[in-house]
Amino acid sequence: MRKMEISVVIYMLFLSLLNLGESDGKESKSSVYAPVNVIVILDTSDRVSQPGQVENDIEIATEIVTQFDELVQAHLREIDANGNEMIQYPHRLTFVVPDQLKTPAIPPKIMRKLELRDPGKENGYPEFEKQRDALLGEIPKVYDFVAEHKQTGSDIWDWFQSEAKDYFYGGYQNRIICLSDGYLIFDDDIQSERPEGTCMHLIDGKRIDMSKDLLPVDKGFRNYNVKFLMVEIDMKEGGNFENMRKYWKTWLDAIGIKETDFAKQGRWIRKIESFLSTE
Repeated sequence: MRKMEISVVIYMLFLSLLNLGESDGKESKSSVYAPVNVIVILDTSDRVSQPGQVENDIEIATEIVTQFDELVQAHLREIDANGNEMIQYPHRLTFVVPDQLKTPAIPPKIMRKLELRDPGKENGYPEFEKQRDALLGEIPKVYDFVAEHKQTGSDIWDWFQSEAKDYFYGGYQNRIICLSDGYLIFDDDIQSERPEGTCMHLIDGKRIDMSKDLLPVDKGFRNYNVKFLMVEIDMKEGGNFENMRKYWKTWLDAIGIKETDFAKQGRWIRKIESFLSTE
């Protein structure tokens, strides 16, 4: 009899927990919600010397920050009677600029401000707003610095190889947005010295040679819940968007990033909105 009574109690407890989950779906969802970590890759190669490209990049960067801010605001909660608000989840946003050989790196005093993170309970959302405004003011300085130096080719491949994992966090929704024309190529003197599989090969300077794929870097990216979006792909004369998409998708899949999307130049607004949505 005692074993039967215990079994009944366990069963009733199970039903109670089940009903609780069904009656309060929002609470159940929030208990497993993962904060968002956004990494924005700025390709500052000679693509930015094209008319209007710097303005386009700054507009896109501003929209990313705006969308991220909306994400943060969706997860605020009041912490005192004065209406002061705290950020409920430790969302993060970071802009990165891959290195270019024979070109000075962006100064640390600029790079240090290209990040947004939860300022903590003591400071709350007002401190986040200060960070946001400082970041937006610093982005044009990146391009001002770039304009003062010769651009030899943004080494996005090496960024994934050497630095990417420093920006990923376990337990987060890691999202990469890459502003690039999609061409992983370099000045001729550098291109000729690059190891095989670390840059793209073009036929007659136009089409991608799909027979020479990029070498995969460490394949552990699948452990970090990473999604990837490339915007501002600029198809040069004789180029093919589907070839470009296939080239990058094949490589990203090989390193463990399965969810990918791509957008041609000027077609980024809805892509970014849906990409940063967590609904």
